[in-house]
Amino acid sequence: QSNDVLDIFKNLYENIIPKSVRSSLGEFYTPEWLAEHVFQSVELKKKNWRGLDPCAGSGTFVLTMITHVLKEVRNDSKDEQLKKVLRRVHGFDINPLSVLTARINYFIKISHLIPQRPSHLQIPIYLGDASYIPEEIKVDNISCLKYRIKTLAKPIEIVIPKNLTNNSQEFSELMFNFERKIKAQD
Repeated sequence: QSNDVLDIFKNLYENIIPKSVRSSLGEFYTPEWLAEHVFQSVELKKKNWRGLDPCAGSGTFVLTMITHVLKEVRNDSKDEQLKKVLRRVHGFDINPLSVLTARINYFIKISHLIPQRPSHLQIPIYLGDASYIPEEIKVDNISCLKYRIKTLAKPIEIVIPKNLTNNSQEFSELMFNFERKIKAQD
């Protein structure tokens, strides 16, 4: 059922955005069979492997990884299955529409695991340029990451302690709060 939803989103996106525009942005959508073939070709020697799709698009590789995590943890409780999927399968994309589509597809794929009233659920698909590498600097002898984000008005320079990035859940919450404050200034 969730694969049918993925096809609908892909077709919808491909009908809204002309092929020439998608190609100029480097967007090429992967068929499910190819994602599965690539995944099967990888030798996963490590138990509890983690996967990252740096160009997630609509989430084809992400959904394939979720399927395989769920096979591995099928005997765990629903709560544990959900935690393991969210911890192990992540994605990035530079296109906001692709991120939204991948998040929706991810949500649909794990929806059977989500409690009726979740306390906090964050789908680990992020808007960003996976090819951008922040500069590592020292501030008062503290290891930091320096980002420069282009905006319509002027670039924003962000310096954050490197240890903040150790816990992706806490880091994401911090960045969402930061985003809200930026939007409030507009």
